[in-house]
Amino acid sequence: RDQGAETVSAEKVSSIYLGVKDKELKEPDWVTNISTKSGVAGVPVATWSDWHFGELVDRRQVEGANEFNLEIFDRRFRTLVERTIDLTQNHMTGKGYPGIVINLGGDMLSGNIHEELHQTNEIETIPAVLDLAGKIAWGIRQMADTFGQVFVPCVPGNHGRNTKKPQAKNACFTSFDWMIYKILEKWFEADDRVQFFIPNGFDAYYRVFGHRILLTHGDRIGSRGGDGFIGAIGPIMRGAHKTRLSYAARGREIDTLIMG
Repeated sequence: RDQGAETVSAEKVSSIYLGVKDKELKEPDWVTNISTKSGVAGVPVATWSDWHFGELVDRRQVEGANEFNLEIFDRRFRTLVERTIDLTQNHMTGKGYPGIVINLGGDMLSGNIHEELHQTNEIETIPAVLDLAGKIAWGIRQMADTFGQVFVPCVPGNHGRNTKKPQAKNACFTSFDWMIYKILEKWFEADDRVQFFIPNGFDAYYRVFGHRILLTHGDRIGSRGGDGFIGAIGPIMRGAHKTRLSYAARGREIDTLIMG
């Protein structure tokens, strides 16, 4: 019953509300079929994650250590796109690239999961969804114009949820991250240069020239807290190990685990 409800929910949101037809979740041929004799520089893999778009940090409240707002986001995002292009086009060797992989790793929005954020965010969540979707679309077009092909694996984070507590079933369909991804997929539907990979779960497993990659946000890797002097790296390593074992038990080995 629950599986049926989840399937109906996914089909409704994608096809009825957003007008996006369900597609087979697989990598495009240019990502997997790269010849070692082709002389290409490889396939760049970039990660856009944990932007917390819409959050406001006032430097006067943090002893001048930092600040964040919509204007700063715009400047940082443009810098990210421009330097990604510059690094790959002007500072690498080879005959170019068949395309680029852009991971969207969740927590793209600040969201309202804490009362503090609800009170202090610079922009409300729904306007933030529309604004951010447009900005990401601009970035993807820059990538497509530069690299020719763009593959976009997407996973949700925890800040974008509209439920009080994280949930396992139907979690994607209560996530504004997932909504942004589906809006983008619809916008690029007629652009053959761009392909999205949007699972209805928490992880995106794909390969780049045989290299096995798992993209996950990181909030569900099964370990929490810090370890004394080494901080977060201990829980992250333990969680990554548990994730690798879990996938290996299902016949899916992981070469690289990407998380925000």
